[in-house]
Amino acid sequence: MQIKTKSNILIKRETTELKAEEGIFHIVKNLDNNKGMFLSSGTEYPGRYSRWETGFFAPPVEVIAFFDRVVFIPQNKRGSKIIDIFRHILEQNNKNLYNLVEENDKLTAKIIFTEKFFKEEDRSKQPSVLTPIRIILNALKHNESDILGFYGAFGFDLLFQFEKIKLVNKRNENQPILRLFFPDKIYTYDRKKEEAFLYEYNLEYQGISTDDITDEKIQPIKQAQTENFSFSGEIKSTLTDEEYAALVEKAKEKMKIGEIFELVLRRRYYTPYSGTPSELFEKMVNINPSPYQFLCKFEDEQLVGTSPEMFVRVTQNRVETCPISGTIKRGCNPIEDAEQIRKLLTSEKDEVELTMCTDVDRNDKSRVCKAGSIRLLGRRQIEQYKGLFHTVDHVEGILRDDCNGIDAFLSHMWAVTLM
Repeated sequence: MQIKTKSNILIKRETTELKAEEGIFHIVKNLDNNKGMFLSSGTEYPGRYSRWETGFFAPPVEVIAFFDRVVFIPQNKRGSKIIDIFRHILEQNNKNLYNLVEENDKLTAKIIFTEKFFKEEDRSKQPSVLTPIRIILNALKHNESDILGFYGAFGFDLLFQFEKIKLVNKRNENQPILRLFFPDKIYTYDRKKEEAFLYEYNLEYQGISTDDITDEKIQPIKQAQTENFSFSGEIKSTLTDEEYAALVEKAKEKMKIGEIFELVLRRRYYTPYSGTPSELFEKMVNINPSPYQFLCKFEDEQLVGTSPEMFVRVTQNRVETCPISGTIKRGCNPIEDAEQIRKLLTSEKDEVELTMCTDVDRNDKSRVCKAGSIRLLGRRQIEQYKGLFHTVDHVEGILRDDCNGIDAFLSHMWAVTLM
């Protein structure tokens, strides 16, 4: 299949049907020694959670953004050609938003921040590290259903590109706030239809083409650990129970005098681990199957997790979220489960907390959605997991004509139930 975008980029896609019985889980093992991602859903819910698995390894381009710049890094010769196409796109659409610098095959877009005032409804459009990504995605946009694009992880500090506030703690400007991949070979598996496919892409633009360009790595990634799977040593925390309790008491006092009205305290737990990322991912999936299961492999770090919560999803002009608040442990049998559900649904505390989260969520949508389009599709719905029950709301809105998925993502960055 060949697609010509409005920006005159020719996208060539070759589709190969794979053996469905083999699935695409082999990608997980490939991520021990390759950069890439694997995304899957271990729980299905009609109209809410996907039945798909998607993944890739050894992508041709990696993108790392810092406080004031976005760096496009080729991973092979194909990546160099793709970045050359990106450079042309960014040069032609630069409206004093960034400066482009080329060095050692890398392309850097240095953001030109502005003091211009942006209304709350337009705040997501101010220059930020997502500006070059937005421009490239707009150039690649077409009317056919497709999965070509950027995949990766975002840091919490991306929020401060959207909300300009005075920070108490100094930030390291060389700390990445997002890491993305642009893959040209993407595997998908539809568990319901039991169909698996490999999509391979080539791009052509202004005489630059990735056709027949090798995908051999410029630099092989460091080998993953090969020791047996194990956790060694005690589980430690950044705060003791007493220190955490003291923070709770302090927060309560701040609330009484009106200095804060919403706060999520946190502490980090850690322990030494030996083994591969794939072993850890498989262990977590077995222990806690969830709607959002992910393994993201970067050169110097890995993100491995299973999460029940949809942060934000955009399908065409429809934006959805599923705030979660209210959790109770499951019983040992159906009768005990029913009693636990009753306790959860009659809990005034859990009801009020979820109401607060959904109110904030609806306000976030009002920044980027059409007036009157925001609706509550489901209220305090019970979601069942291996060891827990959650109460979940389901909210949707219709994006304004001048907004897209990036605007929806940024407007929800406070992530009321995730802070």
